Amino acid sequence: MEITLDALLQSRDNRHALQQQLLQQHPDGTLVCLTVVMPGSVKRNLYSMVTAQAAVTALLTSSPTCRRSRPNV
Repeated sequence: MEITLDALLQSRDNRHALQQQLLQQHPDGTLVCLTVVMPGSVKRNLYSMVTAQAAVTALLTSSPTCRRSRPNV
């Protein structure tokens, strides 16, 4: 699925707002944001999803206190 520049910028704004909300809700916590950066207009494909899932799995298994705040990658 191709993404437009406007959609990409809106996604960044939404991510920033979510990060600010999480930081306010958990002021003593640590926020880790994972973003797969890739060229081109197609951002979600098999490769980016596998890469993101591998990173999330590695993070979750590396720390017993790490928890996900979002159900999807």
